[in-house]
Amino acid sequence: MKERYIKQGDIFFCSDIADTIGSEQKWNRPVIIISVKALNKGRENVIVIPITSEKKIDMVTHYSLNNDDYRFLTYEDNTALLENLSDVSKWRLGEKFGKLTADDLKNIIELTKYLFKDYYIDNPTQL
Repeated sequence: MKERYIKQGDIFFCSDIADTIGSEQKWNRPVIIISVKALNKGRENVIVIPITSEKKIDMVTHYSLNNDDYRFLTYEDNTALLENLSDVSKWRLGEKFGKLTADDLKNIIELTKYLFKDYYIDNPTQL
């Protein structure tokens, strides 16, 4: 595989994850790279957050992406599904569309903490 520079906050098209069960997200979709530089460089996989164009219920783990900042996504509604963090092979990453704004990346990272909040409350010194 040709070495690519993959950075946290980049938005790629992710494909070929077709075997889903129940309400799992199908993966022919844009994704946000959320893993840090050291992981992106040293591993064959990256950690991603899928983006959906479907209207979703308002949840703390759903982050709306403003169309003015992300015209390359082409849909009217684009929502990052933070609760669907996944580890995927770099082989599944196709075209790089663009990247998150600095503010959106900061907000998304902050909101992902809600996925682990019970642990943090029960074990604050363990982090």
